[in-house]
Amino acid sequence: MRIAILSDIHANREAFDAVLEVVEKQAADQLVLLGDLVGYGPDPVYVVEKAADLVEAGALCIMGNHDEARRMLAEFEAARSTQVVSAWGIAVLHADLGDIDDAFEWLELALEEHSGGLIVLRVHPRLDSIRSDPRYLPLVKRLGLDDSTGN
Repeated sequence: MRIAILSDIHANREAFDAVLEVVEKQAADQLVLLGDLVGYGPDPVYVVEKAADLVEAGALCIMGNHDEARRMLAEFEAARSTQVVSAWGIAVLHADLGDIDDAFEWLELALEEHSGGLIVLRVHPRLDSIRSDPRYLPLVKRLGLDDSTGN
């Protein structure tokens, strides 16, 4: 039995279609998608719809860590209307996923909420993706965490 295993597609339509073309030529008996269908690339809707069609035709598909993070993020954001969910945590998850604008929106909310997590803004490794953004240093200064204050 020939099994084609694909993973980490990350919304890359062109690569997904190209690999599927090769899979078809190789006459795989089973197609397995190991998750991370979305994220980074420009065509998440196309990739998810294509994957759904493939699953309907017999392919197997599991959720990857990126997909799971997106699912959790949506849950956390929705839960804020009825539960206490940290804006800081949501901001960090957005930064992890490369959603820089969303990360800064949630960091602003964390600032309004006086979140304790902000104290590690300068050193938290999951925030590396936002440090080069022009909004980062002004936020650090507003928190009093810049070098000029001795912190």
